[in-house]
Amino acid sequence: MIAKNLPVPQINPAWDTLMQQQMRTNFAKCKRQTMPIQDHYRQVTAGMVQRAQIAMTQLQDQTNAAMAQDRATQSAIDRRPHQSPCIPRRPERKIIFSKFDSFAIQTHTSLFSFRPN
Repeated sequence: MIAKNLPVPQINPAWDTLMQQQMRTNFAKCKRQTMPIQDHYRQVTAGMVQRAQIAMTQLQDQTNAAMAQDRATQSAIDRRPHQSPCIPRRPERKIIFSKFDSFAIQTHTSLFSFRPN
């Protein structure tokens, strides 16, 4: 078989115009169909973001309240005398020096050790 030189391909303007019109029509149809779906998911995403922001705000408020309560509890512990409910309190005898170098014995119910001035 002998090779033939084929003519250069030509675009049929009528066919090209018809295809362009069909493509525009189909794209517009797809856009009309997908826009409500995109809007729906846009609203779903916005709702999820809003609920997450509310949850984060609530978590921050709860954390701040817990930390404030913890600080108040710790402050109360730091301010009170060192007493433990597990250790029974017993009287202690402390030596108090007088200005005459004599001493007197005094009974206390404190757990603090005596330090003369």
